[in-house]
Amino acid sequence: MNRFLVNDVIKLVVTIVLLLILLPSVCARFSTGVAESPATGEKPLTQETEEATALAQTTEEATTPSPSEAGEEASATQEVENEGQLERTVPTLDLSAGALTTGPLTLSGTGEPGSQIEVVVDGQVIGTATVDANGRWSFDASLAEPGEHQIVINGLDADGNVYASSEVVTLPVGASAVDVAIPTIDLPSAELFTGSVTLLGTGAPATDIELRLNGEPFVRTTIDDAGLWAVTGTIDEPGEYEVVVNALDEAGHVVAASEPVVIPVVSLGSDVTPPTFDLPVAELTSGEITLTGTGEPGSEVEIVVDSDVVGTVTVGEDGFWSWTGSIDQPGNHQVVINSLDADGNVIAASNPAPLTIAAPDVTVPALISPQAGDTLLAGRQTFRGTGEPETELEIVVDGESMGTTTVRDNGAWSFAETIDGTGEIEVVINALDAEGEVVASSEAVTLILTEPEEVIVEEEADETGLVCQEEYTVVADDWLSKLADKYFGDLFLYPAIVTATNEKHAIDDTFAEIENPDVIEPGWKVCIVETEVAESLIEEEN
Repeated sequence: MNRFLVNDVIKLVVTIVLLLILLPSVCARFSTGVAESPATGEKPLTQETEEATALAQTTEEATTPSPSEAGEEASATQEVENEGQLERTVPTLDLSAGALTTGPLTLSGTGEPGSQIEVVVDGQVIGTATVDANGRWSFDASLAEPGEHQIVINGLDADGNVYASSEVVTLPVGASAVDVAIPTIDLPSAELFTGSVTLLGTGAPATDIELRLNGEPFVRTTIDDAGLWAVTGTIDEPGEYEVVVNALDEAGHVVAASEPVVIPVVSLGSDVTPPTFDLPVAELTSGEITLTGTGEPGSEVEIVVDSDVVGTVTVGEDGFWSWTGSIDQPGNHQVVINSLDADGNVIAASNPAPLTIAAPDVTVPALISPQAGDTLLAGRQTFRGTGEPETELEIVVDGESMGTTTVRDNGAWSFAETIDGTGEIEVVINALDAEGEVVASSEAVTLILTEPEEVIVEEEADETGLVCQEEYTVVADDWLSKLADKYFGDLFLYPAIVTATNEKHAIDDTFAEIENPDVIEPGWKVCIVETEVAESLIEEEN
């Protein structure tokens, strides 16, 4: 048992000595974290992997900032970017001080000096402009359509990219005054009295208008198809009023305005009944017309047309008056009825009222001879036709007036004139009024003129003493009065054809014998003499 104890002690001592010898080396290895392969002295693969991983982590830690450092760096970068953005100026668009209308207009605003701006209207780019050194830009645009338009101004960088945009601006654009007739207001032809007041004027048909008195809205209406308007409103206070008529577009925007007109309104006594005027229910034509209305029974009223007094009349006991007179000038007129006191002074007046006088119907003149397509010899020409008795006619050839003639009482007319040259000519007959203005025209008639023969042998009178201007062969639908109207311009000269034809028949049976003037047959040859000869034959018979 002692021997075993001694051996154990020896083993323990040897072990401790070995441990003491190896301890420094082991400690050194553990301190470097590296262990060598016992067999080769090389580092194990696992150890190399761990070292590589540790090295990568060490490198990443060296290159990757800490969270606080990263935040500071990101903040610094953002500040640099923000500083770059804050330096760019957001463009703006100036608001218009007045009403805009269709057509050319200039847009302007501000932006970053030297930069480009882009003009966008209703989502469409319409152009660009350069901001000047003062930070201002302008752009000449054109808006063709009235209405509200959305406009945005984009600021562009050097690459043409949008870096900032203005706020959306809505611009109302009305129709151009060039496209709208400027309305007018007629000056009243008599005094206006307080109470109900009617004003008249003209403008483009179907246009909405607004009247303003001293800058305040008065009344609105729509111009009628004839281009006339009339409005009635109430003016309670006497005084002078400045009246302006504004033409409006569909949105109610002013697109044209009349010149201001100052209209005085006087006080109407409470004991005075203003007269009235009845608007005619039927069309009136120039000449004699009748106007009616109401007034104070027994009082005198005067009729004023376009500021001219055309007559006076006494109001009947039933409160009605009627005046018949003459208005010769057709067109649009203004009528006012004035109530007069015993001294002839105006004490009340009706509201101005429109009165349209039409021109009388005029018979359109006609050219009967020659007829369209006829071929004539150049030289002396005689034109015949019909028209309104006592009407003055103008004969126009190729647009040039050849002269005038007057329609005879029987409705026939004739005109002779020399026309030289050859070829086609166009003849128009104009009816003229008392002032020489054309009031009606015939259809244009085309005739052909040819050169006359060099030698013209005039037919000598035979034993009858008559020379036929034309030996005419009767065709269907001919009758003697028609031929007389055609050749003589007077249908009542037809007996001259009967006389001349029968006398010719007596010596030449190729001419017809006319026994009944109401009956002539196609194929008959009749003798047409000169107009002067025909007239003399009629005189001889009478």
